Amino acid sequence: MSVPLDSLVGEVHLIEGVRQSTTPATGVFTAPRRAARGREDDMLYVLIDLLGDVSSADLHAVREQATRAYWAMQGSVTAALRAALTAANQWLMDYNTRAPLPERLTGGMACAVLRGSEAYVAQAGPTSVFIRQGNAIEAYPARDAEPLPSIGTTRAVDMRYAHAHLLPGDTLLLTDARFGAHTPLEAVRRAIAQVSVDKALNNLEQLMGKGDLIALVAQAAPAEPDQKSTATAVATATAVAAAVSRPIEPLAPTALSSETAASVVEDGPVIHVAGRPSAAPATVPTPQPTTTAGTPPTRSAAPTPPAATGETQPAVVERSREWLAALALSLKRSAGSIGKAGQLMAERTTPDGTSLRAPAVTRNQTVIMVAIVVAIPVIVGLLVSVVYAQQSAQQAVVSYIAAAQNEIALAAQAVTGKETRQHWATAADEAKQALQLDAQNQEAKQILAQVQGELDKIDNVITLAPASLWDFKAPGQRHIASQGLSLFVLDRLASQVNRLILNTAGDKLEGSPEPILVPGVTVNGQAPGDLIDFTSMSSGINRQAGDLVIGHDKGLIEYNLSFGLQTLPFGDNTLASSVQRLRSFDGKLYALDPNAQQITKYEPQGNGYPAAPTPYLAEALPDLAKATDMAIDGNVYVALSDGRLLKFKEGQPEPFEMRGLGEPLQNPTIVTTDQNVLDSSVYVFDAALKRIVQFRPDGLFVRQFRADAGAFDDIQDVLVDEQNNRLYVLSQGVLYTVPLPPLRAL
Repeated sequence: MSVPLDSLVGEVHLIEGVRQSTTPATGVFTAPRRAARGREDDMLYVLIDLLGDVSSADLHAVREQATRAYWAMQGSVTAALRAALTAANQWLMDYNTRAPLPERLTGGMACAVLRGSEAYVAQAGPTSVFIRQGNAIEAYPARDAEPLPSIGTTRAVDMRYAHAHLLPGDTLLLTDARFGAHTPLEAVRRAIAQVSVDKALNNLEQLMGKGDLIALVAQAAPAEPDQKSTATAVATATAVAAAVSRPIEPLAPTALSSETAASVVEDGPVIHVAGRPSAAPATVPTPQPTTTAGTPPTRSAAPTPPAATGETQPAVVERSREWLAALALSLKRSAGSIGKAGQLMAERTTPDGTSLRAPAVTRNQTVIMVAIVVAIPVIVGLLVSVVYAQQSAQQAVVSYIAAAQNEIALAAQAVTGKETRQHWATAADEAKQALQLDAQNQEAKQILAQVQGELDKIDNVITLAPASLWDFKAPGQRHIASQGLSLFVLDRLASQVNRLILNTAGDKLEGSPEPILVPGVTVNGQAPGDLIDFTSMSSGINRQAGDLVIGHDKGLIEYNLSFGLQTLPFGDNTLASSVQRLRSFDGKLYALDPNAQQITKYEPQGNGYPAAPTPYLAEALPDLAKATDMAIDGNVYVALSDGRLLKFKEGQPEPFEMRGLGEPLQNPTIVTTDQNVLDSSVYVFDAALKRIVQFRPDGLFVRQFRADAGAFDDIQDVLVDEQNNRLYVLSQGVLYTVPLPPLRAL
């Protein structure tokens, strides 16, 4: 079970073995009042190790950039840590571009976050981090790891991350890289294991002798109750109870007992962060007078409520008026202190000539005045919240853009193609995050366009220009098939089949669509049932190539250009409404039924398919419950909604490993081949990414296609004509013709 933790924190800075009075290179911070959602309870630890003539102002500026970026960043802890280090590096780069070479600042930075009992670490440049859990200790980076490039040298920031689940007593140690490189790990463990933070600092100092050291020690401790919040709640409850039990009295001058000026309590070199304060300074604060925890503020002249009141209702009303008058006078004086405009507002919202004893007011007037008094701070608070939210969102946008630019720079430095693509893809994600917060941000748009162009080159993406052949102008559930120069579109919802005639080039229609089967039409004296699907037959026994077989829930219909429509013998067979796709090969019919988790095969007999079907697979395959489509070219290909593509031959699984595709399929809904071409490619429509991906029959990636003008936004079916380098696509009720660029030899 995760236990919320606080921490005991100590910081030390040694120069030639002498402990310095301040530690500007380290700091511990809690969430500001308006942090990004989810960061309210985070504790942020920072260590900066810069080379050169570094001033406290420089360290403060770097630290300020990092902390601001962290608290403003939405998303995961890792994303916020990345934003913090990126912002610090950006400041250093801006500084170094203006500074002479001897004055430039470079080095390393480590940030850690304690959230509940989880510790997250991010490092950029040379630093060392140690996590001690019980008697075990881990060093980050590992001693044999390649050192990270210094920050302040390039816009690209290479980072390393670590994560650990802490228990009370575990220790987090952030140090400069020199300590980590030259101090044996066992010596570090002995210095910080099973000792107080103060003792750990002394041990580290002894280890360094006359050397230099920057270090921050954070020891996990059980979270303490927020006593101040508890006291406030008790005081509030007491005041409410008192208000209910006695009449309202006019306010007398009050004398509040002193409260703790800061939530960070000094304890020698150790800072105890108790109850997650709203802010924590980077250095040990000056001691401030404190009060006993849990003691609410007291009023020195507050009247004591009588044991039993004998006041009549008029007396109570009179006292209420006095109270309101005093409150109005206080508001007027407070408003006057901030200027004439404030005083004028107070005069307009309170009765003229207000004195300590206000003139008689009605109950309605009393209610109105109270409402105004309550509404003003509420409205101001709302306005402040809106402004802060806008500023926070703007800061987050800047952080996302900076992170995207950083990934672009890393992509340029990457060695392998895999690393390059990963950085470009991350840059795209960062730019999209920025656009979610600011859809009109031109810089984010430009970055996304640049990144997408680079990803398209890597992923061999070709953008096509589909041409509309026909707009059906109505929603439907449509599939497409062909016979020579004729295209056929079956609309399952309308129970209708239309024929469209192409010109010889295949890029335009000759005339308008011709309905060949509509509701109410009988075939051989029989009314067809609800249409399921259709398929264009390949040549086979008793079957002419190009014949169209239309399946409905009562049987089969054949369409031939010479003879028109006629029924086909189907015996006692029926097609279930759950059939997803009807395909044919070598005269046989195959029906994909996800509900049955099976592919059913119908063998031709005579002029029809009267015999009972046989299962294509030896047994039902549970994966087929996710099947979205099927294609056949001798092999059977089945697309699954989880991104997989299955391949079968004669009912047995065949390997089909998709190789070379940069971004895996996410939601393939259509798979098709060209039966008229030997060794046809396999084409898959990925609905999630709005692309058509081309594979070789063995799964090797060839290329992928996207389309202009949203033509691939909602594809219902695809027909491929590899002989003529053309696709026919049904999308959003429109039939498109799409020329394909010739395929280069592989």
